[in-house]
Amino acid sequence: MESARVDGIVVDAVKRNDIKSLMSLTDQETSDAAIDGLWQTLMLEGFIEGTGATSDLLVYEAPRYYGMIVATFDIPAA
Repeated sequence: MESARVDGIVVDAVKRNDIKSLMSLTDQETSDAAIDGLWQTLMLEGFIEGTGATSDLLVYEAPRYYGMIVATFDIPAA
């Protein structure tokens, strides 16, 4: 199933603190996976770049036909 494959890509990007890599997903991949929230997640990349924040993936679950991620993004102390 395409959604599980794309979810794996998104989870890996969050774990690696590499949200920007999600820009390489094609329109076909996002459409086939019915991904929701990608554009908002990519907007988060601006925050990460501007602050040096790092991600911590807390949980990924796919209770039904959709996956959900909970993560924190910590800003380093100045």
